Amino acid sequence: MRAGSTLVGRIIYIGARWPARPRPCYVAATMAAERTPLTQRLGHAPVERRDADVVRFPPMQGQFGSIGYLEKMVIGELLLVTEPRFVVETGTFWGQTTRFLAEFVALNGLPGCRIVSFDLAKAIDDLRRADDFFERHPEVELVPGRLPGSLKRFLATSPEPVDFAIVDASHRYAAVAGELAVLHPRLRAGAYVFCHDYRPQDAGYEGTVYAVEHFAARRGYHLLPLVSRRTQGPLACGAALLRKPGDWKRSRLRGLRHRLKALRPR
Repeated sequence: MRAGSTLVGRIIYIGARWPARPRPCYVAATMAAERTPLTQRLGHAPVERRDADVVRFPPMQGQFGSIGYLEKMVIGELLLVTEPRFVVETGTFWGQTTRFLAEFVALNGLPGCRIVSFDLAKAIDDLRRADDFFERHPEVELVPGRLPGSLKRFLATSPEPVDFAIVDASHRYAAVAGELAVLHPRLRAGAYVFCHDYRPQDAGYEGTVYAVEHFAARRGYHLLPLVSRRTQGPLACGAALLRKPGDWKRSRLRGLRHRLKALRPR
């Protein structure tokens, strides 16, 4: 009879495979290592850096209706993490966020980043007359027209996928849902969408909130609300971050493979 074929045999078999207790010399060495300073065990001391050594922020302008200071800082860090080549913004407005994107990319050495912003023709014309910054920066393109049609026509002629997007035009459900629907097939897998004015506590923005949540649930996007208790001031934040899922078939197969491996007898 093979060992382990009966209950008693199985217990003996498991007991034979159970790891032995650590030897005293091993225990003593472990205790000595715990008394050794962490820096000595790691072999080097921690390196102290200031925030400006890691990320550089340009001067940030703030105005009612525009993306706030803290929200711009979140966007900047996301740009560093993703290193996008193609950024789309809906809702140029006064161009403050558009300018921040261009200046942040230049300050932090993110090469070859193309920024395209969309708004109504009058808003684009007024901005070009008021600020020559965009005329001096060819990496920034302002596209006039009514959304989401202008966005759809532009993306139809652009072969590259969108790496990062900011949705900040109208707050109506149909408008936000339409822009997200147009962006969806052109977003790179794993790309982020920063949805501004996601404010569940404010009834005036319930169209944006419902559109973002409905889109995320329907398309399987990861949704991270970025909503602070403050509604005013430099620390106010009312947005949501969407992340397009990657290859779900590959991730499910990988997860199934790990579960099957865990069920195999050792």
